[in-house]
Amino acid sequence: MVMKDIEFSVDGSDGKKIDMIYMVGSRQLFIWLDKIQQPKPIMLDVDYMNIAKTKENFCQVFNGSGSGNGNDGYVISAWAKFSDLINLCMYEYYKNQQANANDNANDNDGGDGLTDEYAESLNRASNRTIPKFPEDELAEIPNKDYTEFIIKTIEKEVKRDDVLVRQILYTGISTYTFDPLNLAILAPTSEGKTYATTKVMQYFPNEDVWRIGGMSTKVLVRQKGILINSKGESIQKQVDELREKLQNVNTAEFKLDFTAPKVKDEPKLTLQEKVEQRKNEIKKELSVIMEGASKLIDLTGKILVFLEPPQHELWNLLKPILSHDEEEMRYDYVDRTDDGIETKNVIVRGWPAVIFCSAKDESEWKIWPEIQSRFLITSPNMNKDKVQDGNMLIAQRKGLPNTMQQQIIVSDKDQELAKKCVVYIKKWISRLALVNRLDYKHGNAVWIPYGDPILWSRLSGNKGTDNRATNRIFSFLNIIPMAKAHLRPTLVYGNERQVIATLDDLSETLHITQNMSGIPTHKVKFFTDIFTDLYDSKTGPDIKDDKVEEIKAVTTSQLCEHYKLKTGKSITNRNLHNQFLNELLNNGFIDERESLIDKRQKIYFPIMEMPIKDQLADSEKIGKYGNTEPLRNFLQHNKIKVSEFCKKIPENWLELQILRLQKYNIGAKDKGTFQLIDENDDETSIPEFVKNYELSFKLASYFSEPKYSSFYNETFGSILNLDGIGVE
Repeated sequence: MVMKDIEFSVDGSDGKKIDMIYMVGSRQLFIWLDKIQQPKPIMLDVDYMNIAKTKENFCQVFNGSGSGNGNDGYVISAWAKFSDLINLCMYEYYKNQQANANDNANDNDGGDGLTDEYAESLNRASNRTIPKFPEDELAEIPNKDYTEFIIKTIEKEVKRDDVLVRQILYTGISTYTFDPLNLAILAPTSEGKTYATTKVMQYFPNEDVWRIGGMSTKVLVRQKGILINSKGESIQKQVDELREKLQNVNTAEFKLDFTAPKVKDEPKLTLQEKVEQRKNEIKKELSVIMEGASKLIDLTGKILVFLEPPQHELWNLLKPILSHDEEEMRYDYVDRTDDGIETKNVIVRGWPAVIFCSAKDESEWKIWPEIQSRFLITSPNMNKDKVQDGNMLIAQRKGLPNTMQQQIIVSDKDQELAKKCVVYIKKWISRLALVNRLDYKHGNAVWIPYGDPILWSRLSGNKGTDNRATNRIFSFLNIIPMAKAHLRPTLVYGNERQVIATLDDLSETLHITQNMSGIPTHKVKFFTDIFTDLYDSKTGPDIKDDKVEEIKAVTTSQLCEHYKLKTGKSITNRNLHNQFLNELLNNGFIDERESLIDKRQKIYFPIMEMPIKDQLADSEKIGKYGNTEPLRNFLQHNKIKVSEFCKKIPENWLELQILRLQKYNIGAKDKGTFQLIDENDDETSIPEFVKNYELSFKLASYFSEPKYSSFYNETFGSILNLDGIGVE
C-alpha cells in the first residue's frame, strides 16, 4: 500500500513558521526551519521500533536551530504533534500489513492505503486539513498524461510548432531539477519566438518565472535581491522598516513632544535640528545592521526569460551560473546611493533555467561561441501552413463571440487544468528530490537502462562539441521521465528510488533534439532545403567555355537564385554569406574551394549528410497523430545512425543491464535494496519487467543502417561494437 505524504507546520518560538513533510512510506521527516535561509530541508529518519531515539533526534534538530532546548515547551509541543502522526501511521501500517497477509481485498482505502477514518484522525492530529495532491483535481485528463495535456492545450494557440513548444516546456520544468537547461530561440523577426515563449510560460507559477526583458544588472539586484547579514540571516525586513522610519521623520513628530529636557542647561534644539538628530540616530542603527551585509539573489527553481538578449554586464554576471560551475557565486557590485557610489557584495545562489529570444544576426556576436556552449539553440518552424493557421487564429480571436472561442480555440477550464498539471509535475519532482536526498552534487533521480553503454557509444565522439550534444540528449532523458514520473516504473536501489526511463522517453528526446549542432534551426533548414536540394539536383561538375570544375559544387549566385525559387524572397550574395554560409562553414556542414571557371569566386559543397532529408518538417506532421497512443512520436524522429560494422543489440540487453546493476549493488543487507516497481506502484519480477519494457517496440528499432558509408552524421556518429556489454 502507498500512503500519502503528510504536510504540516508548527509555530517556532521566534515567531517563524516551521514547515514539515512526513513521508509515510519511507518513514522520513523533512524539516524546513527557515525556507528562505535554509532552502534544503533537514532529513530525519523515523524508527517505529525505537520511538525514544526518534524523539531524541527530533529534539536535537530543534536544539541546533537556536529555537530553544529539549525542555522548552515549544519543542515538546512540536514533538507531541508529530508523535500523534507517528502513532496513527504505525497503527495503519501494521493494519495494512495484516490485511495484506490475509489477502483482504475489501480495504476501504481507495487503493492508496489511506482509509477515511485514518485521514480523519490525521486531520485531528495535525490540527489542519491535509492538502490534497493535485492529482485529485485532474481526474478528467485522459491517461493521466499531464505533460501531453499541457502541450496540447498550448498548441491550440501555438500552431505547427510542436518541437519548439516541447523544448520550451521541458526547459521550464527542468528548473525544478538539479540540472536545469538553457534554451536560445533564434530566428528573424516575426517568426513567433516571443509568442511561443510567452504562451508556454503562462502555465508556470508566476513566482517561478522572472521575465527579465531589457533589465540591467542594477535593476535585477534591486528588484530580486534580498539583504542578508554575515551569518546568512535575512535583514531585509529590519532594513525596510528603518528606511521607512528615516523617510517619515519630520517636524510634526517633535511639535507634539512636550517632554522637558533632562538637564536644565541642555541646549535647546530647533525643530529642524531635532529632525536631523533623529535621522542620524536611525542612520547609525541602520549602519550597524548593514555591517557586512550582502545582497542575495536566489535563482533556485526560477525560470529567467529574456525576450531580448541580456545586456553585456548582466551576461557577464550570468555566464558562470549558466555553466553550472558553482552552486553559489559572489560578485562585487557598484551602486549609486544618496551618499555616493558604494561597492556592495552580491551573492547569487542556485541554477535557474534560462530562455532567451533574439532576432539579431547572432553569428556576428563576440559572445556567440559562449552562447553555443551554454544553450540549446533552436528556432520556430516557419512555413505557409503555419502562417495560414496563424491567420485563422487571428480571425477567430477578433471575429467570434467569446463563448464560441471557448469551444473552438481553448477554454479557460483547460488552461486552468494545464496550470494545475505544471504544479503537479513540480510537486512530483520535489518529492523525488526529497526521497533521493538530491542536491547539485548528487542530482540524478533517473535510471536509463539503455544509456550506458548502448546509447552513449553510438553518439558522435569526434570532437569536443560532441560532448555538449551528448550532455543535452541525456539531460532531456532525465527531465522527460521526471515530468512523467507518475506514469513510469521505478527502481529501488539501496536508499534511492529512481524513475526508469522508457523507450517512449527516448522517442520524445530524439523528436526534440534532431538538431544538436548549436546552429539555429532555420539555418539548418537552409542547408537541407536550399543548399542540399540544389546540390542534389546537379548531375556533375559545372562546365562553362571549355572549363570544368574539379568537383560537383554550387556557387553563391546559384544559391541566391534557388533561394528565391524556393522561398519567394530575394537575397544578396553578401547576406547569403553573413546569414548562412559563414556559419555552415564554421560548423563543418560545408566546405569551399576556388572555382576553376571563375577565379574571382568560390564554390561550395556539403561534407555532412543529414540522415533524413526533410527531418525538420516532422513537427508539421504531428497534428495528424492522435494523443491516445503512448508511442505516438515514434515515427516523427530520426533513427540514430550507426556504423555498418556495428553488431546488432543483443536480445537480452535489458537482462544484462539489470544484472550489471545487481553486480555493483555490493554490501546491500536489506531484502528490499533492489526492487523493480511497475507503473501501478506494485513490485514486479525481472522477467515481467523485461517483457513489458519492449512490449510495443524493440530498442533496435531506434537505430538505422547508414545510407552511405562515406558519410557520417555529426550528432549520431559511428558506434562501438557491443562485444563488451553485460557482466562477467
